Amino acid sequence: MGVAPLPSFGEMTVRDDEEFPYVLTSAKSPYFLHSSYRWIHELRKNEPEGTVKIHSDTARKMNISEGSKVIIETRYGKILQVAQLTDKVDPKVVYASYGWWNGEGEIGSEPDWKTNNFNMLTEVVHLGGEFGTPNLKGLSCKIYPADEDPAD
Repeated sequence: MGVAPLPSFGEMTVRDDEEFPYVLTSAKSPYFLHSSYRWIHELRKNEPEGTVKIHSDTARKMNISEGSKVIIETRYGKILQVAQLTDKVDPKVVYASYGWWNGEGEIGSEPDWKTNNFNMLTEVVHLGGEFGTPNLKGLSCKIYPADEDPAD
């Protein structure tokens, strides 16, 4: 199949980029299975919405406050999540929630699967060779308050 028998670390896809200066990563939630079970109210009490962890210094530079809505944008798309400020991530890293979609609409209506879905930030041109999946880590991004979104 033309793939290595064992995984190896390749070149990072993130480059110095003035327009997209941060490194975007993600991780699965302990309360959900990928994008499943988001409709279960008891689980949603623990994690009611998609959040993005940002270093406090980075947030201050971007005029982002705890609990505010922010736009995470890559060259491929953008999503809306809620800011969580922390000093546990590197100032150049943006740590977004994975697997989110909103199914709270009226019965019979289409769920809102684009607004805060991490997949909107990825691309399918450079898929992982072994699994054919988009990259969910190490993407170049920018982040800014939702009320500064030029698309509004």
